[in-house]
Amino acid sequence: MRIYRHYDAGKGKRCKGDSGDCQVRALHTATGMTYSKAWDALYALQGKYRTSGFKLTLYLDNGELGVVRKLSFPAQAGKSRMTAVQFVRKYPKGNYILHQAHHVVAVEDGVVYDKFDCTERCVYAAWEIVSVQ
Repeated sequence: MRIYRHYDAGKGKRCKGDSGDCQVRALHTATGMTYSKAWDALYALQGKYRTSGFKLTLYLDNGELGVVRKLSFPAQAGKSRMTAVQFVRKYPKGNYILHQAHHVVAVEDGVVYDKFDCTERCVYAAWEIVSVQ
């Protein structure tokens, strides 16, 4: 079973070199919004207070942006954290946004969509998202 698919979300020139692009891509992929609409939604929430990229996880924690539920994966002494590979095996259906080490990525029905293979990175939290389509 293939759990990673290369996907750049077709961001085009809008956010070239923009910090926080992974967050826009994750929101776009998980919700079905266009890349531009996802960027606009995050900008509307954070606006002029945006300093170095978006802070998508703050808005997901507030229950905004179509969040159904939050799953946390705290560190446990003597145990390894869950990776994206383990996550998709445990949660093979649904749309999720995963918070990883210095990264955010979308998972749709057991497939991680991103510009690079981040499936071995640990997962700190996941939010199940309702698609807007």
